Amino acid sequence: PRIRNILIDGNEVVQATAGINLLGDEMLTRDNPLSFKTHRVPVKLEGGDVDAIRLPNGEVGLMVGPWSIISNIVNLANKEAGRKKYTANDIEGFSKIPREVFVRLLRKLKNDYKRFLGVSKVVFVDEANFLSLAEQYDDITLETLFPQKFFHTDMAVKVATDGNGKTVAFCTGCDNPMGRDYLQRIKAQFSGLGYEVVDLPCGPFATMNYTNGLMYTKNGEKVVVMPTYGIDEDEVAARIYQ
Repeated sequence: PRIRNILIDGNEVVQATAGINLLGDEMLTRDNPLSFKTHRVPVKLEGGDVDAIRLPNGEVGLMVGPWSIISNIVNLANKEAGRKKYTANDIEGFSKIPREVFVRLLRKLKNDYKRFLGVSKVVFVDEANFLSLAEQYDDITLETLFPQKFFHTDMAVKVATDGNGKTVAFCTGCDNPMGRDYLQRIKAQFSGLGYEVVDLPCGPFATMNYTNGLMYTKNGEKVVVMPTYGIDEDEVAARIYQ
């Protein structure tokens, strides 16, 4: 049967291709039809913010970004409340959510991802910051947890295994105060997890990054599909990847 990549629906059981970046990579599933199977999972799998990764110990993990974490928690909290009580987007606004509810659903969400996708470990990007804010406030302002510029994790970090089997976290760097602290926390987090952290440049805007691409291995060859923007940083990023 044809493999389908249907990626997101926050409230319904959805199909997602397991074993790749969860980006809807038709090219990979077409070329490797025996390598992938579909799972039905009741967790949000938004392309660019959920990534299957190789852990430093060689096992398979899942990296989930702040946007997917927050939107899932809002969906779970609203389901418990029986109505749309909380919001977390630029159009409807950002709610506050009680600490007890937030921390409990954060743990539930991590267990759900692990259980339904069958990975060894779930890495919530910037989780330490989530928990730090939860210790400080009785009500968590969701807007403070949302990285406004680097809204998807694949704009900030990409995890790969090099030709020698070493796990590497390629991390975006920028001098813009709006994203700098967030990016520094990501670098510290992945370094603490045991990854070798490698800095990548960024253009004048967060969307002009070099982590928002594809990585895969085919016939023993490591392949990076990298964006370019017609700026000097293009060559620098390509050289770093190589």
